[in-house]
Amino acid sequence: MPRRSKPKKDPYPKKKFGYYGQLGQGARAEIKFVQTAIERRDLADLTLIQDIHSSERWDVRDLFQRDVDDVRVQNKIMPWMKDAEIAKFFNPLTLLALPYDSAARRTPMTRLRAAEEKRGTDDHGAYRTYELANHYRLWTYDDSPEYSKIEWNDDRVDIVAIDGQHRLSALKRWDKEPGSADSDLDSWTIPVVILTIFAQDGSDVDNPELLEIVRRTFVNINSQAITINDSREILLDDSSVNAICTQELIQASHSNDVREINDRNSDVLPLLFFDWRGEMRGGREVAAPAAVKSTREIRDWMEHFILGEDGDAEQREKLGIDDITPPLDSYGADKTLSHLDAKTLRTLICERLIPGLQVLLQDFRPYRTYIEKMRATEAEYTSTSDLKKHAYYRARFGHSNEADQHRRDVEAQFLDLVDELTDVKDTNFHELIGRDIGMRAVVYAFAYTKGRVDEESANTSDYKEHAEWFVKIINTIYDDGYFQSWDALGKRMKQHLNHIVYDDAGNIINYKFKDVTTGFGPLLAAIVITRSNLSDDQKAECWDDLQAKLKSPLRRGFKKAHKKDVDEEPMTNREKRMEVNRRAEASVEERLSQLGKDLHFDRT
Repeated sequence: MPRRSKPKKDPYPKKKFGYYGQLGQGARAEIKFVQTAIERRDLADLTLIQDIHSSERWDVRDLFQRDVDDVRVQNKIMPWMKDAEIAKFFNPLTLLALPYDSAARRTPMTRLRAAEEKRGTDDHGAYRTYELANHYRLWTYDDSPEYSKIEWNDDRVDIVAIDGQHRLSALKRWDKEPGSADSDLDSWTIPVVILTIFAQDGSDVDNPELLEIVRRTFVNINSQAITINDSREILLDDSSVNAICTQELIQASHSNDVREINDRNSDVLPLLFFDWRGEMRGGREVAAPAAVKSTREIRDWMEHFILGEDGDAEQREKLGIDDITPPLDSYGADKTLSHLDAKTLRTLICERLIPGLQVLLQDFRPYRTYIEKMRATEAEYTSTSDLKKHAYYRARFGHSNEADQHRRDVEAQFLDLVDELTDVKDTNFHELIGRDIGMRAVVYAFAYTKGRVDEESANTSDYKEHAEWFVKIINTIYDDGYFQSWDALGKRMKQHLNHIVYDDAGNIINYKFKDVTTGFGPLLAAIVITRSNLSDDQKAECWDDLQAKLKSPLRRGFKKAHKKDVDEEPMTNREKRMEVNRRAEASVEERLSQLGKDLHFDRT
């Protein structure tokens, strides 16, 4: 008997029929999609990025999906879905066929690839296929796009929600609930759109990165629907230089923390320092435990102090962009950075700016102590038990992958950990560093002194070298107690900070970015300069500039103080205003003269 041939294995065992479409081209990419529907049995084939094994190791800007707001899912979306009295419908879930270079490690494909396009004819007419070999294939009829299908290899592709993840999370939870086998969910047909992304042409060398296009698609979808919170928007923005700087500073901590603990640099700021996830709970943004600075705060340091506004000449000069070859074509005010220019700038920022910012933050005395305590807590939790290890992962990444039966125990360990981390943050810093005003002033002084050094040398100095010089001085200022609470300050230091940082009652004032530039920032810069090795002439020139900036908050404070006395005197309102102004100006000059002497400036 002739041997029966072995049936060929279907390379694409997963299939969905639907309506094929494409919305033109853009960013050198083509997004082809099939609009279809899924049923309950299909939910197991869909996932969230946070549930992909090892996705926490992806770069922070690639973790574009918001953490699922469990409270909102449990208390709002699921009850709405289950309510038999409500007629239900929602917009299609937007899903992405995410291909992997490594199926075993779930490593996303790096660069887009062009579709392998084939044409043919069968009994139903002329058709075309678009294929990413071994990953997925779209099949559509020229005259009947409604009879199309998408097929995929689930060993090399995940179908991931990039919009509608909260609805998908609710559906998947409902599906797994005890007693839900005979629920109304069996009758549901859920609308979805499944996207695939191909390179526009066949050249693989300069093709956009896959996850970059996914990020931009995610941003575009959400900008047309709901507002993305600040943290997410900054980490997703590839067109803002200041956002890219923020991303790369956080990424430096992220790439260190995802290594095995013995392979890490323990001096690097832990990822938990940054409130980078933008976690939402009950529709409100919730700060991460032990986080010291938000992504928006870091971004605003860049804009207000370090680099200036995106696209302007000041930013170009501070980054040294003019010496790039080839020059950037899409950089400037009211321009959107192209894929290639954004990539070039990202590399430049990592080389020139980020090492300096790391030194500034990691070697600043209070943050150095914070790092040591956080690393000690991490070592305890990641080496003691699996439950504690999962708890620490949840604190750092917003989720953990423990088995369902251990979830309650992990939650208990997580709550204990939050208390420990919060205690580290709340007890480790002098008051002004615990508040935003202190570090805003430090970053202002860092940027101001670098600008002065650059002016003197007529050259853009190295950020890392400047940070090493600066942080030695700012540590002496911290040790002297300039960042302490009002009650802890000595008489002379209270006078230095009065009307600039504290009012007469000891309340913190002038903490906003615009106020710091004429308040605590210039004062710190003056103290740094007087303790530096700059020449006497340079110091005097800086003092002239800085004391001019300090006049505004001092004048405002003294006018308020003198008004109380003048209001008791028998004068007309106009005479009172003139007298208040006269006394305030005299007090300002006296205070600045005394401050100059205390700080040992030669010329006052």
